[in-house]
Amino acid sequence: MMPVRLLGASDGRGTIGMAIQNGQETSNSAAWRAVDRAEPGGHLTQGHGACNLTPWRFSALPRPGDSTGRCPSYQLVVMVESEQTGSPAAGMPDPPPSPADFVAALPPVTAAAKARAQPVIDWITDVGRLTPGSADLVSGLGDALVAAGFPIFKVLVGVRQLHPELFAVLHVWDAATRSVLDLGRRHGVQDTPAFRRSPIPALFAGAELVRGAPNRWPWFQELLGGLEGFEQIREFAMVPLIGSGGQRSVFGVWTDHADGLADEFTAGMSLIAPVLAMALEGKANAELAANLLDVYVGTESGQRILAGDIRRGSGHTIQAVVWFCDLAEFTARSERTPRDTLIGLLNRFFDTTCRPVTANGGEILKFMGDGVLAIFRLPEDGEGRRSGAARALAAARAAVLAMDAWNRERLEAGEDGLHFGLALHAGNVMYGNVGTARRLDFTVIGPAVNQAARLQALARRLGRSVVLSAAFARELATPLPSLGRHRLRGVSRRVQIYALPHDAVR
Repeated sequence: MMPVRLLGASDGRGTIGMAIQNGQETSNSAAWRAVDRAEPGGHLTQGHGACNLTPWRFSALPRPGDSTGRCPSYQLVVMVESEQTGSPAAGMPDPPPSPADFVAALPPVTAAAKARAQPVIDWITDVGRLTPGSADLVSGLGDALVAAGFPIFKVLVGVRQLHPELFAVLHVWDAATRSVLDLGRRHGVQDTPAFRRSPIPALFAGAELVRGAPNRWPWFQELLGGLEGFEQIREFAMVPLIGSGGQRSVFGVWTDHADGLADEFTAGMSLIAPVLAMALEGKANAELAANLLDVYVGTESGQRILAGDIRRGSGHTIQAVVWFCDLAEFTARSERTPRDTLIGLLNRFFDTTCRPVTANGGEILKFMGDGVLAIFRLPEDGEGRRSGAARALAAARAAVLAMDAWNRERLEAGEDGLHFGLALHAGNVMYGNVGTARRLDFTVIGPAVNQAARLQALARRLGRSVVLSAAFARELATPLPSLGRHRLRGVSRRVQIYALPHDAVR
């Protein structure tokens, strides 16, 4: 073997286009069969310079002695196919396949395939479509496949999502536990090497079947991380689930049988897939509606809307702590800050101040420019009321600490600090539908909401991040520091105001 030094990738991804032999770039590719260490400096590129090499395949491993696998250069096992010989070097390790290597033609639909598929199809149409949710459908599907003789130990149904955070949800059924594990995959997973080098994009692009042995797909476990039993898989097969709008999701099975999956089973999957897609679509649409309502109007409001509380003027009176906050000097900042920077800042502000709300059992009702309206329900019983008020107070403390941490980051980066004002007030509010005949808002209204907004304006004047009303203070078991009596806009007499304990003037 002639030693060849390859220049190029530090991450082991790419193809080979240039090599240096004895310090000289050369196009003498006929004799090149190399194992050497690549040096850092970007991806290897095909057809570089005068080197008329035909790339074959290579695999990347961490350098010897490096335990992290994140070293700046990699030990590459490289096989270069010569134009003269057209064959890989003898004795080289089997290279990882490309995603296209897993794409297969659908086997013919035989009588045996139909016999395997029909009991599963009957179960889906008679029972599965009536199950409460997607996970319940997949749970029964796994049992039905096993009962029909499919030699499987896991079933994967991956459903693409219309969701601000999730790209897909994976429902994975396990034969040993007869249970379903739900795994969310966030947006951006489709841009990772694990996804792009997997067979799944081929399914999305039009392939009718992908199948193979996962031990030759190095990214299988990375993409489906969170599961157990990878070492048992002898073969996987996946077919597309095509929705009414043409969007593709995934139906897959894994077998631990030494002989893998016979054609009658993969052909049977192709018969099951259209029926499964229809049953799944109805459930996915219901789950989509719940998810989107949760995101856009909040969990409690979304559940009430889905339950039919949708008539204008409908609602009921509840007792709650009203949370009202906004970002100080936002109008002036918006005039001097580029749009995208401003949107990023506003989203970070909402994350910083609203995560404590939801973490402490509050419900965010709406964003108004740079402002946030939220509530913490106060149950009728005394202990429950004190708990509700205490959770609101804990959320306020957490928001102040989170803003302080963010401001330290900003100051270290040479940016100015940010300030916010928050008011907590307790009282009766009307919780329900208001708006026009064709555009409704599920929110809270009433004097308590108005007073919370006026208290919030007072926080800025007093130089405080948080101000608390006397009505809120009465719901707590412990006393609060007094800020004295102050006049609120639209209120004839002065009202008692309290501070968050240990909250300094800002």
